[in-house]
Amino acid sequence: MTSDGLITILSLAIAVIGCGIGIAGWISKGKRQVKTDTKEDATTITTISVKLDNIAQNLAEMKSDNAGVRKDVREAWERQIAQGEQIKTLFSRVEALERKE
Repeated sequence: MTSDGLITILSLAIAVIGCGIGIAGWISKGKRQVKTDTKEDATTITTISVKLDNIAQNLAEMKSDNAGVRKDVREAWERQIAQGEQIKTLFSRVEALERKE
């Protein structure tokens, strides 16, 4: 073997080893990136879950408040009807008294 052939084989061997190291680094970086992405996804999902829980709690409180307001409105409406009936009765009495005079 000549020195040119030896240099060529040595250069080729160094190139193959360099490519192998590069590919190994690329693969390990990809695995680290997947782990990082997974952690970020878990953090994001947890944050979203907490926010959805808060929204659900606020919605339940609003429904409860709304039920209370409906009850108050219903009671006010019933009082107004009762007062209207009392006013009718009073007008009837006044008209009866006016007829007697």
